[in-house]
Amino acid sequence: MKIGILDIGITLNGSKKDISDLISIIKTAEDLGFSRYWLGEHFSSVSHLKNNEILISILCQHTRKIKIGPAGILLLLNSPYRVSLNYLLLESLFPNRIDLGLARGICTPAYFKALKGYEPCPEDLSINKYDETINELVSYLRYSNKEIIVSPAKISHPPIWLLGQTQVSLDLAIKYRTNYCLSLFHAPTATINSLDGFKEDYYKIHKSYPKISLAVAGVCSGNPKIIEKAINNKGRFIVHPTVVGCPDECKEKIIKLKKQYKFDELIFLDITLNKKDQLQSYLLLSNAFNLTSKIRSS
Repeated sequence: MKIGILDIGITLNGSKKDISDLISIIKTAEDLGFSRYWLGEHFSSVSHLKNNEILISILCQHTRKIKIGPAGILLLLNSPYRVSLNYLLLESLFPNRIDLGLARGICTPAYFKALKGYEPCPEDLSINKYDETINELVSYLRYSNKEIIVSPAKISHPPIWLLGQTQVSLDLAIKYRTNYCLSLFHAPTATINSLDGFKEDYYKIHKSYPKISLAVAGVCSGNPKIIEKAINNKGRFIVHPTVVGCPDECKEKIIKLKKQYKFDELIFLDITLNKKDQLQSYLLLSNAFNLTSKIRSS
């Protein structure tokens, strides 16, 4: 079982994680055998993760091989060309260390104007616009746009992960030949209950299978008070936890999800909201799946 971590930049009482906290956490996550560390991008008052490109480069310098990337870039709020430049450069600096996650997420009109320079209209946030921006980004990353120079030139772009929870996002992943991360924490009940059809449709077109990850929220703890506190605070995340309990309970739930979705990797969003409990949750999850033994054997 491969397990990665998602950090969306929210802490208890709105306090901010400084860079030293993030460095400490990701180094511990790497030592515990986690495969990836993904950073959410949210333009709101409760999250501090808003300029991940710079942060990713810092975190890569303080780690050895754990993969790091955004989960995901809110592409409707960013320039596809600028995204391609930033992540091709990161890939050239840290080969095989970078992931590029894409998401459709939106923000308030005030943040939109601050980012884009104009007031949004409904079309700016539509699925058609999202499709167009993915198409534009992919044309730069794969050097198929002959009118715009992209640098660094002729390097393999980082793996693209499309993040979503609906059939529309699955169709886009097939259309643009990307990996896919299905989120189970954005809605109280799953809208997609199997990925078998998606994988077969993908194979029919591309003659290969995508990598698939499953993103879940929760907490792994043997202390009922920590679990209760995390559940009570989950409103700050606006997420729906599905993997909650002691290590054995979490392992059982994850194995059940593995059988249902047949994913390649689990992405775990811890909801404890403070560094001490978060690291303990990671430790217990690592021990439950014996993640450190995979480091020694690799």
